[in-house]
Amino acid sequence: YISARMHLLFHLSVLLLQIATAMALPLIRSNSIISSANLAISYVESCPHDANTDETVTLFIHGLDSSSHTWRRVQQSLTTPTIAIDCRGCGNSDLGDHDE
Repeated sequence: YISARMHLLFHLSVLLLQIATAMALPLIRSNSIISSANLAISYVESCPHDANTDETVTLFIHGLDSSSHTWRRVQQSLTTPTIAIDCRGCGNSDLGDHDE
């Protein structure tokens, strides 16, 4: 039962990858930078395959108790480059010391 289920999940993931490639969905990748306070600040950038490198980048900042994932579908729907950050202590960003 488990192996049949895993087999089905594998084929579904391959199919979804083929559909995404055919639709030319934007490249989305996660990364992080180190701030001046020595904290890792995470962000997700999206760049459509046909985007011009000179285009204006849209910056997304989430609300309280959220993360950059809030903007994932919006990033995928836009035809311009975007960056969504994880604010300090949210998503994959470091919280740091409470005294700072």
